[in-house]
Amino acid sequence: MSFSTVIALLSGVLCAGGLSLEAADGQNVTISFESAGLERAEQVTITLTRESQKTVIVRYCRCGHCGDCSVVETPGVLLRPEEGSLTLLDVRCNNSGLYEARIIADNNLSTKNATLIVKKPQFSSSTEPTQPSISKPPDSSERQRIYVLIASAVFILVVLGVYFMCKCMREPESAADVEAG
Repeated sequence: MSFSTVIALLSGVLCAGGLSLEAADGQNVTISFESAGLERAEQVTITLTRESQKTVIVRYCRCGHCGDCSVVETPGVLLRPEEGSLTLLDVRCNNSGLYEARIIADNNLSTKNATLIVKKPQFSSSTEPTQPSISKPPDSSERQRIYVLIASAVFILVVLGVYFMCKCMREPESAADVEAG
């Protein structure tokens, strides 16, 4: 489901009542909560209920911090009360739950609900990890390292052996030249 499809579903259906939505991990989701008198809203509160725990994620107060209304902001959550929309940026599984918009305008309360389910991204068949029919032994990379170390040690010993043999063969000739001279 593409981002534009999610936006269209949210904008069109949420106004009629509760809505159940799905989004992929990492998408931005906009939830519309338009209602009559929204331009006169004194307070808009959005709560998220997840695992029977209700949390205020954002609150708008027309007067800022008046009376029993205190502004609440959450990173990654954009509330646009003048447009009647809530945008959740880069949603993850912990954003799944019931969203409730409570709008107070002219001493009237209206509520709008939406349920959001965020799913982990699906792997395409080309990127999905394949299960080998024959599993390789867990220590095969360790064996390869040991083989490389042994081969390196043998190579170094051979080079050192050749070097010392050449050096030893030259020393007796040099000593004979010194005695003859």
